[in-house]
Amino acid sequence: MKPFVSALLALIFFGVVASLTARQSQPPPFKTIVVDRFVNSNGATQSAEFIQSSCDSMRDELLKLNLASQVVEEGVTVNAADAPGSLIIAGKFTSYAKGGVMWPGKVGVEIDVYRASDHALVKTLTPTIAYRRTPLNTDKSLGRYVGGLGSHYVQQGLKGVTLASVAPAAATPRVSAISRQIREKHPSVPKRPG
Repeated sequence: MKPFVSALLALIFFGVVASLTARQSQPPPFKTIVVDRFVNSNGATQSAEFIQSSCDSMRDELLKLNLASQVVEEGVTVNAADAPGSLIIAGKFTSYAKGGVMWPGKVGVEIDVYRASDHALVKTLTPTIAYRRTPLNTDKSLGRYVGGLGSHYVQQGLKGVTLASVAPAAATPRVSAISRQIREKHPSVPKRPG
């Protein structure tokens, strides 16, 4: 019985190692992801430390999840050749409920994912992230938690999405205003034709 159990455990161990190695060897689906600084919206009042740690955590987690070759912060220019295969993530905190001893706190987030080449909206995600309120929570620790979970929502939301299948950005006033804002933040991204 003991040889069978040890052989089974060895087989499981080698299977797990092989699957992890195969996952890491796959090329990421996107070239570059630019994570813009999130903002407060709809009366949410997150501190600057919360927002900064949330964005930092999102960048770190997206890189660990192997979603892109590189994940950079706002202000870093995307190579024009890589722009069609790159994303820009912009977001806002829409709500915040502190919670209490018996119920969880909640942070509402709206995450917009754009293609970097023409600022076409790829996906909008609106998760509500619940957290357990403890005396140890700080703005920095909560921000890291929210940003880390937000990156997992982005990964799940982009499963099966190919940027070639996303329709070009429509010439509507809202999209044009968003494109103008993104272009101001990322001057290396080429303008959309037309």
